[in-house]
Amino acid sequence: MEGQIKETLTRTIVKTLCWRVIAIVSTIILAVLLYNDLEKATKLGIIDNIIKLIFHFIFERIWSKILWGFKEVPVVVPVVEPAVELSIEEEEPEDR
Repeated sequence: MEGQIKETLTRTIVKTLCWRVIAIVSTIILAVLLYNDLEKATKLGIIDNIIKLIFHFIFERIWSKILWGFKEVPVVVPVVEPAVELSIEEEEPEDR
């Protein structure tokens, strides 16, 4: 597919890490509410999310190779017409 844009490895890593931070915080909050123990909740949140980080990364890389749902969009370059038409005309020599 000509002109296709693919996600880079760096972008996948950054997206995965950002999402995992959100997931760790939400897991810890839920675990604190369930266990009423911040230390247990923190350990659970970190271990759980390290495992999920690995699976999420693999998931994203697999999906980046699947072309379904992508479409090529042609690049349209607008043509700008000048506001005033400029013309250079040769002056005719004056008769002497």
